[in-house]
Amino acid sequence: MWRILAAVSSRQDFRGGAFVGKLWGLELAHEHPEVVYAYVETGQVVDMQKNEATAYRDAVEAARRANNQEALKDLEPLAPYPGPSMNMQKVGTVHGWASRLLGPGAGSYGTSRTCQRC
Repeated sequence: MWRILAAVSSRQDFRGGAFVGKLWGLELAHEHPEVVYAYVETGQVVDMQKNEATAYRDAVEAARRANNQEALKDLEPLAPYPGPSMNMQKVGTVHGWASRLLGPGAGSYGTSRTCQRC
């Protein structure tokens, strides 16, 4: 990744990231500050396991309130979620249903609680 950035960047630049991209951006800013003028991000990842568990819980609760059997059929077998290791297929399922049930941005690392109150 660093070689690609070196090839396309001849000056300091603005970088931003979302989802896993924010982790790469933070690492880039730390390891190669010479190529980053400023790093701006939102939705900081503080405790990924806790945030994933919150997104899952919120999605299941919303599916139960809406009596959405299709969502429950997809979500309930994932328990306990997220488990000891992150499975990107499961993450996609949880975040997809969280977005559909709770609105855009829901399930994005702990934002579902905030969005529910919006």
